[in-house]
Amino acid sequence: MTPAAASLADQIKQKFPRAWVDTPVEGEVHVRVDLKDYREFSWFLSSKDGCGLTYLSALTAVDFQDKLQLVLLVTACQDSAPMVEARVDLPRDDPKAPSVTSFWPGANWPEREVFDLFGVEFDGHPDLRTILLPENFKGYPLRKDFEDLPSNEPALGKGEGSKRRQDANR
Repeated sequence: MTPAAASLADQIKQKFPRAWVDTPVEGEVHVRVDLKDYREFSWFLSSKDGCGLTYLSALTAVDFQDKLQLVLLVTACQDSAPMVEARVDLPRDDPKAPSVTSFWPGANWPEREVFDLFGVEFDGHPDLRTILLPENFKGYPLRKDFEDLPSNEPALGKGEGSKRRQDANR
């Protein structure tokens, strides 16, 4: 474990005692934080008064069938900066989380993608709307319970058909 990763892990443990923190890989800190602490935790990671990890490398979600989980990868643009992998569990039936676009502006489109493909709503997002799928698309294609329609059934609503699905089946 690098000294920077060890120091960062200690800072996180001190500030968020309920969080699960591990350093399984050289230069990385893995954290599981409660949803109620997610916004404050994100501010702590990103702010100069906290950890100063100003670069959001990735924001996505994972479907575990009983819950959804947000996954963030953040770091700083410095050679010795550790990478933080943060995970936050969301209830499957009503997945909502605060937006982190005010801390990492680059979260804008990844949050929209997670909204589009998993159905996670981000409270406070400046422009939460579909980014990949048509606005009237039914369902969330990256959820494990998503059932794709046969190519002859309309996926977009009454009478609109599904050219995208027909093209995919060729």
